[in-house]
Amino acid sequence: MNLRALRYLSHHISVLARHMSSTLPSYRLASVSPNPLYIPGASSPPPFPHKDQEDFTTILPGNVSADYKLLISAVTPRPIAFISTKGQDGICNLSPYSFFNAMGHDPPTLTFGCVARRASSDGMSDTHRNLLDTKVCCVHIISDWMVEAANHSCGAYDPEVDEIPLTGLTTIPCKSVDVPRIKECAVAMECSLEASHEIKNGEGKVTSTIMICRVLATHVNNHVYDAEKGVVDTALLRPISRLGGDTYGQVSGCFDLPRPNKDGSLGELRFG
Repeated sequence: MNLRALRYLSHHISVLARHMSSTLPSYRLASVSPNPLYIPGASSPPPFPHKDQEDFTTILPGNVSADYKLLISAVTPRPIAFISTKGQDGICNLSPYSFFNAMGHDPPTLTFGCVARRASSDGMSDTHRNLLDTKVCCVHIISDWMVEAANHSCGAYDPEVDEIPLTGLTTIPCKSVDVPRIKECAVAMECSLEASHEIKNGEGKVTSTIMICRVLATHVNNHVYDAEKGVVDTALLRPISRLGGDTYGQVSGCFDLPRPNKDGSLGELRFG
């Protein structure tokens, strides 16, 4: 090991050690990264052949079924939005969406994709239709203690069916929107629809719609909230992610990796 590597590793360990010297909340799982001997600018060889194009398979889009399987198995893990809405007829809907993520914090903004439904006369899911009609929803984070109930909500139920009683989950009213909030979810965000954007295929057919939502209020159960730091404790939240097919993921084996300073050295841990 050369001198530069020793200095980089020493700094990495010292940053973590300072945060291990006191009692740490469980989201601060102080440990070194998978490759602590990395030197900025050095190679990071993967555990597979990668020298020539022959080591890779190139797939061009065009087969809808194959494109779907490839995308959801490659873009992983994906967080899951557990979305509650209410139709103009007063019937509630609850469904999980894994084409989902946060897109900004000023203001807090969430996006998720509604894939067109062939079985629906207007091509929309109940969530999609309700959100366009009422312009509000509540986005929850799924945790492992209620993932089976969340999964039960995504059946091909008729529009007049309220999925919430079917799951056994319970509700509490939202404060700023007329949508039920799921009490078993430790994190819930009341949202208004900011915009929607239709995605069309090569034939000009709308195949999905991106929904852009502004967060109006966030509810965090005190069990998972570190009020002093203003953050959610990931280890206590135990969030579930979506992988390929019907496979889900859980959070484990976390590590800290601070952002680099301008001189290439590791910076301080955030939330520390």
